[in-house]
Amino acid sequence: MKNIYPKKSKITFFKFASILALFGLFSLGSCVNYKQLTYMSDLSNENFESLAINLAPYYINIGDIIDVEIVTLNSEATAFFNGNVGSGMQNMGGNNGEVAFYIRGFHVNDSGYIDLPIIGNVKAYGITEENLKIIITEKLSAYLVNSGFLVKAKLTGIRFAVVGEVRRPGRYVIFQNRVSILEALAEAGDIDFIGDRQNVKLIRPTQDSLMTYNIDLTSKEIMRRNEFFIKPGDIINVQPLGQKAVGFGSTWIDSFRDILSITASTLTLVIAINSLAN
Repeated sequence: MKNIYPKKSKITFFKFASILALFGLFSLGSCVNYKQLTYMSDLSNENFESLAINLAPYYINIGDIIDVEIVTLNSEATAFFNGNVGSGMQNMGGNNGEVAFYIRGFHVNDSGYIDLPIIGNVKAYGITEENLKIIITEKLSAYLVNSGFLVKAKLTGIRFAVVGEVRRPGRYVIFQNRVSILEALAEAGDIDFIGDRQNVKLIRPTQDSLMTYNIDLTSKEIMRRNEFFIKPGDIINVQPLGQKAVGFGSTWIDSFRDILSITASTLTLVIAINSLAN
């Protein structure tokens, strides 16, 4: 009598073992390696290595906040030019100090000017802090004839934002004249284990557009780039690693543990299916 039922296909252990081996090789290839986790991993292991850093001056941009202070030998004249808001607000600390600088500082408007008491509009966009001090000093000379005075003009800190795979994403202010991208990331708690240090995106506003730069923090060449030092208004966006996106562990040990667990479970299932097929 002819058997009308199809013959059960026998699932061989060798076939499934081969598939699992290929899967394991693919998964291990997705592990995060040492270079992906190390800043400037190509630096020399010797005690000293000299690298030229681009220390280009900062040119004031639209939206910057400039702190301008005029000091004279006459306390009344000093209070007059500074609006009598100097000492009390400068002594405020923490977030209150930041708010004080924001209120007291002079905003660079869309036309590139700051509006100073008595003096009026002064062009600030596209020049350095030092050049701005020179311009204000020249304008003040018409009002303070035969009187000694000192002009101070500086940025009220560097404001920036960090988003993506960092431990503390958010907006930050560092009260320094120069801040590197590594310092900015440190302020945000550093890049998380699953963050891609080889493809960090820096978004930088200009007068009429946004510029985007891809930065490889695992290469020492970053210190030679203009983007090594951030500018006010910069946004640092840290992308996730592709390995984590597909669900494997952060390190090869984690990945190996995951693969071993999957393999053991799958082999158990294969043996059970083979037993039923026989």
